[in-house]
Formats: sequence, structure tokens, C-alpha cells
Amino acid sequence: MSEQKLNVLYLEDNMSDAELIISKLKSEGFQFQVKLVTDEKTYTENINSGSFDLILSDYNLPSYNGMAALKLAHQKCPQVPFICVSGAIGEDLAVEMLKEGAVDYVLKDKLGKLPLAIHRALNEILERKARDIAERELHKLSQAVESNPVSIAITNIQGIVEYANPRFYELCGYSSHEILGHKTSMLKSGQMPPDVYKELWQTILSGKVWHGELINKNKNGELYWVNISISAIVEKDGIITHFVSVTEDITEKKRSEQELIKAKEKAIESDLLKSTFLANMSHEIRTPLNSIIGFSELLADADFDENQKSEFIRTIIQNGNNLLSVISDIIDISKLDSGQVTIRKKVVYVSQLVNDVQKDFFYKAKEKGVGLRVVHPLSDHEILLESDVDRIRQIFNNLAGNAVKFTDSGYIEISYNVKNDFIVFRVKDTGIGIPSDFQKKIFERFSQVDSGFTRKYGGNGLGLAITKNLVELLGGKIWVNSEPEQGSSFYFSLPYRQELKSNISENSSREKA
Repeated sequence: MSEQKLNVLYLEDNMSDAELIISKLKSEGFQFQVKLVTDEKTYTENINSGSFDLILSDYNLPSYNGMAALKLAHQKCPQVPFICVSGAIGEDLAVEMLKEGAVDYVLKDKLGKLPLAIHRALNEILERKARDIAERELHKLSQAVESNPVSIAITNIQGIVEYANPRFYELCGYSSHEILGHKTSMLKSGQMPPDVYKELWQTILSGKVWHGELINKNKNGELYWVNISISAIVEKDGIITHFVSVTEDITEKKRSEQELIKAKEKAIESDLLKSTFLANMSHEIRTPLNSIIGFSELLADADFDENQKSEFIRTIIQNGNNLLSVISDIIDISKLDSGQVTIRKKVVYVSQLVNDVQKDFFYKAKEKGVGLRVVHPLSDHEILLESDVDRIRQIFNNLAGNAVKFTDSGYIEISYNVKNDFIVFRVKDTGIGIPSDFQKKIFERFSQVDSGFTRKYGGNGLGLAITKNLVELLGGKIWVNSEPEQGSSFYFSLPYRQELKSNISENSSREKA
């Protein structure tokens, strides 16, 4: 529930729809004041004169539409989130609105998604404000550094220090007897190109002021950034006798700038991943839907015999299952994000579990001409595991499914071993492998090796992210070893209690007695 008082501009010509949506938001606990407008004229007047926290807009209006409303909003108040609440507008148009800057779109027959969309939009506002505050703080930090007492040093024309103020010693860490009579070159870090110092000396020997940034090294060997100005002291006869350097420590400023740059780069990368994911997800959903619709229409055609229609039905079922898999992945990610995944532990016979996985994927592997085998550890007793068998199956389904998908020849091997307090499972294949620079990213959501792989092998970039979340939810870890064209080995560990075997054995003995 939102405790924030929202000022909402709502463009809607259907009063019944408007009342329904306003009622829905009130029922969700939103505190807001709504300015309801019904046409372009009043919408434009309010955009120009009002101050709003959120804009909601229908798409189809008399002589106006949501896209035009969105563009005007981004022209006049780009910081205000815009959400399209409309009837069916078509997926392509919805994606186009997202590209134009709408934070979301919600269908009127699925208003349950609107509160979540608003919460997400408000969170984005808070994040943007936080970034703005951080940038302002960085600017203030820069100003504060520049206004602080600075270090001053005077050298002769050979660069030998004749005077330095206390701040200079504080900055470099050396004492006066270690600095006076020595060249300032002792502060060089070795991190700057030689041409920088060459240009510096050429400038100051010509009587001009040199200003720039350098990386120096203090007495402890630590690097620090300085903003430095060096000017010449010129006698009446025009001879340069000394140089004066005024130096500011800007290490923190540089660090903040680098962190800000990294944050912006990460945000850009995240936006790119999300855009790629949206396009890919659109493809993953649209492809089976088109197939289902197309073959469903063919079933009504009398020109096809029963055998052909049976094939159409099989295709429809297959694409329906593909679509269900995509939707299941989306639901799983949503549940994992909201903490709604429940773990139900029970005793699992590990050998039976991996044998079942082999049975599930045996024929899929056989269809591709790929062998699928299970390797059990040498042990004089059954290995038992107390965990959620359904979640473990889901983990294996993702890993074994990927192994079958990306292996065109050779074999797939499933094995496991007890290592201390964990059971370590391995799914090994002789498939296409994964580049080393991408192996850390494959467990991030929306990530795939590249778009070429997506086009050839399919997938939505969520499977391994879900798998990682499930493994960690069960108390384990997941990792991969792989080389391109050499195959991959995915490992995941789950907690194992050594006493479980003895407890089970004792219980069995009591039952027999």
C-alpha cells in the first residue's frame, strides 16, 4: 500500500472506465488526487500548467491517442512517469510506447497489474531522484575540495623543493627534511605518460601556467590524484628563477566520478539487456502463438485429411507447451523476486532422482543422436538428501534441458558425489561451450551468450537465473566450467547431513523390530 499522496493526471474519455480504475487504485490503498481530462485540449492545458507525480492515459480517444499524449508529456515533463491504461492495443504498439518512454502499459481487462506498475514507476522516480542527489553531492564535493586549504610548494628551475607548506607534507606523507632539497619527481607514480611531464616543462619554462591532473605516489606507496597549477616566478630582467605549484587533492572526487561512470554504464547495460529481453520475449511468445493460431485455422479447412490434421494438432500441442514454458519462467522469476517460493523438504533418494532425470530426457537426447548417461558414486549405502525434490527437479530440468539443446553430438553425463557437508551434482555435455568472459554473466537474468545463439537455439534468458535462485534458496551454490567447442560442466551443491543415513537406518530397524 502506498502512503504517498499522488497528484495524478488521467486522460480518459470513458467515465465508466475512469471510475473503475480510480476505484481499483483506492482499493489498493493509494492516496491520490486525480485531475480527469477527456480530450487533447484540457490535457495540454494541464500538462503546461500543472505539476503531477503520475500520468495515466487511455490509448484510443476521439481525435487523439496515447502516443501523442506520451510524446507531449515527455516534451513538457519528462521526469513524470507515463502509464498507458487501455484496451487491446497490440503488442507491437505497446512495445513502441515503451521505446518512446512509457514506463509501462496495462490492459483494462488486467487492472490487477496497474498497482504494481505504479509502484514500479514510483520506485524509478525515487531511484532517479537518488541519482540526482548523488550527482549534486558529487558536485558539492568537488566544490568543497577546491575551496579547502591547498598545498603550496616552491622549487628552483631544476625542480628542487625550497619551500612547502604544511598541507603539502600532509598530502604526500613526507617530512620537511625528506622533501626540502629534493626534486618533486620523487612524487611521480609511474602511472602518467612521459609526454605529460615533457609538455609540463615546456609550458612552464616558456613562462606560461601549466594546469592539469596528475597521479602522484605518497611515502606509503599509495597513489593519489591531484589537480595542480604550476606557474613561473620571473625576475624583473625576465629570467625565471623559481616555480610555484598549487595542488589540490582530488582523489575522492575522482573516485566518486569513477563510481558514477560505472553506475551509469551499468544502468545503460541494464537498459540494453532489458530491451533485448523484451524483444526476445516478444519473439518467444509470438512465435508459438502464431503457430497455434495458424494451425488452428487449418483444422477448419476441409481440404486436409485426418493424418494431416493430426499432425496439425501435434504442432499446436507442442507450441502450446513452449508457450507454457515461457509463461512459467516469467511466473517463477516473479515469485522468486517477491519471496513467494515455498520450500517443502523431504527425504530424497538421490540415485532415484538422477535416474528419473535420465528417463525424462533420454528420448530428447536420442532424437539428436546424443548419449545420456548417469554415473553413480561408489558407495555401500544409499545417499539420501533432505531437500525440496520438486525444486531439485526444476534445477535439473533447466540444466539437462540446456545440455540437450546445446549439444549436437557426443554425450551428456549426470553425476554426483558427497563432499564434506554438501552433495555436488554435475551436468556435463560435449556441446558448444561458453566463452570465458561470459561465464559469470550467464546466471544473470536476461543474459544469453549472444543474439545469434538466441536465434539458433531459442530461449528467453531466464532459465539459468531461475536455476541460480533456486539453488541458493535450497542453501547451495552453482558454477560452471566451460570452453568454446569443448562442452560445459555445470555444478551445483546442496547441503548434506551425514547423520541422515544413520537416522534413516535406525528408524528402519525399529520398524522391523
